Amino acid sequence: MDSDEKRVIRAVSLVGLADVAVAAGLCATWFGLAGGLVWFLDLFSHFRFQLLAFSIVGLAWFLWRGLRTSAAFALITMVVNAALLSGVFSAHARTPASVSPGFQLRVLSINVHTSNRAHGKVIDFIRQEDADAVLLLEIDRKWEEALSPLKDSYPFSIVEPRSDNFGIAFFSKSAAHTEVLMFANPADEFSIGVPVLVALMPHQGRTVRLVGAHPLPPIGGRNSRWRDDELSKLATIARRSAEPVLLLGDLNATPWSAGMRALTGGSGLLLPSARFTWQPSWMADTPLAIPIDHALATAPLVVLRREIGPDVGSDHRPIIAEVGWAAEVR
Repeated sequence: MDSDEKRVIRAVSLVGLADVAVAAGLCATWFGLAGGLVWFLDLFSHFRFQLLAFSIVGLAWFLWRGLRTSAAFALITMVVNAALLSGVFSAHARTPASVSPGFQLRVLSINVHTSNRAHGKVIDFIRQEDADAVLLLEIDRKWEEALSPLKDSYPFSIVEPRSDNFGIAFFSKSAAHTEVLMFANPADEFSIGVPVLVALMPHQGRTVRLVGAHPLPPIGGRNSRWRDDELSKLATIARRSAEPVLLLGDLNATPWSAGMRALTGGSGLLLPSARFTWQPSWMADTPLAIPIDHALATAPLVVLRREIGPDVGSDHRPIIAEVGWAAEVR
């Protein structure tokens, strides 16, 4: 066998491997659909936009290869991803017919990352945004000390530092009745739990129940079940609240994951409209970028604007939300 024949065989083998690799990548879309059954499969659901882009590439590849059956599979996969994204958007979007001109609430949420020591960047950003209320996650003793200057601008605050990644802090310009609930692992009676902040906050003549949360990341069956249990409990808080609820935080769930379905199903909590939903907040400058930091609200509150802030030294970007009071919801 001469060298030319070897090169041809090698090229054919590489193309065949590429076919298999593309088909395997397309299967990730379908794995994510079973995320409610197996925790590991739900990890695929977080990357819907990446999977949509990959399915477009896969369709082009198989059309170029002349593999009609595989191209049809890629096309169906692309449609499924697009439909899931559109379905999430249409299901969660709420458009107010009119908004009360006398109410506007500006809130800020940042997972500062416990090991992040760019305290000055975070403080400067908070002061620049001048929000009415600020939620901070992953607060340890060093962060507690670093954040103390904020009390000049935010006279009402509560800080619960921890040595793990689940400390929490809340700063408000207006008086707020605050409490910190501990959501324990339902499978472990000795679990110390993770904190959830609940603040009954008066603002411009109305009262909002602001909830700040940071469930565990769904890595492993135990943590995944714990996260879903916390999201279900947050849904119960929203469902039972006499006041409209604004939920903020790093929820470790994307809009199209099983965890988000556990949170929004029957709770009245809705994500902002479609134009705000795809704004990745975690690993924002990488191909793994996904939106897991959120602002959800129950009627008559509506998130009018949601933005992702700049790099402040954390693996998460801040989220800034402007919240209105809908006079009518359709």
